[in-house]
Amino acid sequence: MFERLRSVADVIIPDQRGTGRSNAIPICEPDARLDPMMLTGPAIAGYFRQQFGRCLDQWRAAGVDPAGYTLMDSAEDLEALRLALGARRIDLVAISYGPQLASAYMKAHPSHVGRAVLASGRGLDQTVRLPADVDAYLRRMGGAELVDTMRRVHARLDANPVTVELTPQGSRDPVTIRFDSFPVRYAVSFFLINDASGARSLTDLYRRMDQGDFAAIAQLIQSRCLDPRAGRFTAFRGMGEIMDLSSNWSAARKALWQSQVAQSALGDAHNYPVPQGLGDWPDLDIDPAWRQPLKTSIPTLFLTGTADGRLPMESQAATMRGFSRGRQIVIDGGGHNLFEQSVDIQEATRLFLASGRVVQPRIVLPSA
Repeated sequence: MFERLRSVADVIIPDQRGTGRSNAIPICEPDARLDPMMLTGPAIAGYFRQQFGRCLDQWRAAGVDPAGYTLMDSAEDLEALRLALGARRIDLVAISYGPQLASAYMKAHPSHVGRAVLASGRGLDQTVRLPADVDAYLRRMGGAELVDTMRRVHARLDANPVTVELTPQGSRDPVTIRFDSFPVRYAVSFFLINDASGARSLTDLYRRMDQGDFAAIAQLIQSRCLDPRAGRFTAFRGMGEIMDLSSNWSAARKALWQSQVAQSALGDAHNYPVPQGLGDWPDLDIDPAWRQPLKTSIPTLFLTGTADGRLPMESQAATMRGFSRGRQIVIDGGGHNLFEQSVDIQEATRLFLASGRVVQPRIVLPSA
């Protein structure tokens, strides 16, 4: 895609502070092990707060100011980059978390943006997705029966956590883990609803769990959540956690989320470590004005996948309301990582940046 975009303008791909070659945050090694026999929501949240607090202390001692890795700082980095390049205006192409950063830059420096393409994106007050939007996605992809089964399985796990023995990939030694619904809901949220194929796997996965077979989900929890160096519950990188915790939510967004979460299928796991890690880090909190929805006349193209459960199309509809010159292309069958899924998507991006034109409001992927 970047080769295509070079026909429009120079393509600059910055490593955001805290990532790639812009990362000065030392690796933080946990000093305690997350007990694999206590994989419950409260235990995982407590482990995060304890270990992340320790990491913050360790980073500060190394001369790293965690408060410098917020949305505002990264937005100003883009402005510094624009000035260094000597560009009068820049176009923005972003995906997933990226549209939140792009929106922050457009709010701070509206006269310096030509056009923007925002794919699978969250807005300024959408760090935490609404449970009702996620439920709408699950019903659309798997039907009401799937959502009912998910709620039933999760309720059983919370009442009676299960114990599973498994042999991790690449190991000969079996391990035993015990978990309630939280690791299940987390694994589904982050690894199985990114695209259509993952969503289609949910029906069989939950049918097995409903019948007492937890082997497949246990393998996923072990490999993606518990690995001591890369697992989502055990590895602390810095930038991602700080960005989410500092951006968090407005009072109105929090109230709406709280009104929906108890009855939702995936509950509070979809946005981990928010809200689990909130409240303990007063210096990691941005000005509330940065959470106010953006209102702009900058020409902006939204690319929205119907099979994206990380940022469902229902949530992206709310983001678009403040864009008076916003256009949308719906990608039938499109998952979260849209730019990689179709040459047509790449060409639509190139055309919009080159001319501001949108030829078709819908692109149907071959597998849709």
